Amino acid sequence: MFKSKTSRRFLLLAAVLTSLTLVACGGNTYKNQANTVTPALGATYNADVYVYAADGITLLGQGKTGGLNDANPGKANLTLSGYTAGTPVIVKVVLDPANNASYYDETKPSEVSVKPTSKFTMLSILPSATSGQDFSANPLTNMAAKFAGISADKLGATKLSTPLVADKVFEGVAKTNLVLGLPTSTNILAPVTPATKTKPTPDGTLSNLLVVMATASLGQTLDPIERAANLTNAIKSDGTIDTNKSSTFTELNAALMKVSNLGISVAAPKTTIDDATLNAAKEEASKAVSKFTGSNTGGN
Repeated sequence: MFKSKTSRRFLLLAAVLTSLTLVACGGNTYKNQANTVTPALGATYNADVYVYAADGITLLGQGKTGGLNDANPGKANLTLSGYTAGTPVIVKVVLDPANNASYYDETKPSEVSVKPTSKFTMLSILPSATSGQDFSANPLTNMAAKFAGISADKLGATKLSTPLVADKVFEGVAKTNLVLGLPTSTNILAPVTPATKTKPTPDGTLSNLLVVMATASLGQTLDPIERAANLTNAIKSDGTIDTNKSSTFTELNAALMKVSNLGISVAAPKTTIDDATLNAAKEEASKAVSKFTGSNTGGN
């Protein structure tokens, strides 16, 4: 009788210890990890950076991109604390003139301070975050976030009505590719090298695409912030296209199709997206993002 009770107690203790070990080792549990954020408007200096959990209000980490003469110019080093492994994250980069934010304006070309009236926020969304991963935030990822229903003005202030899930991330990527006529396998969430004064034409297809997006002739004089803002303003808060502003996409698409050294095939844009087209594009986006090998070409 005594031996039987002792055995049961031992088994119970072993089960508890096993459970604690599993929690300590990670899995679907909270963890801390180091990450970096490299915005690409061009290169973006003295910008405030925040990374939120999938609920849109839980702050996992924050930092600031280095100034032009700092050790980490245009890059923010931060630690995510309490991150639930395998869940989406939302990156927010704020270019605040009050905090001396500046960026490399490819249209000048030179570094410029953010205008006093031009405070600007860029977002990015990722289906999950691994330790050491570099997150990019640029006009393309900003579009993807808006297509996924994430609005910059509410992020960090109001909890999302529905937490961001990986499927929504892939939907945001898919819609961005479709409306700009990019190949549906383009991984716009991949890290990119931002343009700088010393290297105005950075290597990599996505990096080059962002430069072309900032400098292509659109029949009007716009700085990169205005161009990026116009793209997201053509997307409604529910992630659908504002039909009154769809020309924003078609005009940029037409400009991209004229560029001979883009390094990527551009097709006609789809500003009316049926379910079948979206589902097929989401599948391609899912493969591109999930199987990303680390190249900076946007593909695998």
